[in-house]
Amino acid sequence: MDGQLLPSSKSPSQLSRQETADLAKVFCILWFLACWTFNSSLQFTSVASCSILASTSGLITLIVGRIFNVETFSFTRLGTVIACFIGVTLVSLSDSGPSLSPNTASTLSSSTVPSGRNPILGDFLAFLSTVFYALYVTLIKVRVGDESRINMRLFFGYVGIYNLVTLWILGIILHLMGIEPFALPETRRQWCAIVTNTIINVLADFLYVIALLKTTPLIVTVGLSPHRTVRLAWGFHFH
Repeated sequence: MDGQLLPSSKSPSQLSRQETADLAKVFCILWFLACWTFNSSLQFTSVASCSILASTSGLITLIVGRIFNVETFSFTRLGTVIACFIGVTLVSLSDSGPSLSPNTASTLSSSTVPSGRNPILGDFLAFLSTVFYALYVTLIKVRVGDESRINMRLFFGYVGIYNLVTLWILGIILHLMGIEPFALPETRRQWCAIVTNTIINVLADFLYVIALLKTTPLIVTVGLSPHRTVRLAWGFHFH
């Protein structure tokens, strides 16, 4: 009887409601900073620069993960990160090059070169977003470890509550200050983009966290690098 009880006694403990809420609180802050700095960088620099700098998240995640002992350094992992960075760089540069069709080139030229261009600030914000990204993916892995320790629906429920109760206040402040004026979508196409993006992002974040807990932050980060490039290109073509 005692021998049969040993496996359950060694099983990882489940995070309590309070621990899940605290984790969601920190996650919301880092996640918001990562998204806001990345999207803000698009106002000052090109899509190609943002994509290239975002692809450095693999290297930063490897470094941060090694510091917190959730990643092991090896030349194979380093080579994978470098190969991913080179691939994203080549794709980003080719998409912004002169080989595009005239219609596509005119569309991208107006989208990828912001009117208030400030490449240094834009590149800094894009790089800063990768740091915040590496911090929040490592935070989840360090704090949770195994997926069996956390109720994912409860976790994302707390994330939604914190976003609804706190972060929207920042939007009002930015609107009143004239930094980011608020306006409702004017066309059906814009509404379609918002609804589609909301559904896809909720599903993507849910699957992303599960994949993170089943593997490592580095594997998930490398897997998401092409996704970021495609998402940027899709967003500007849709616009």
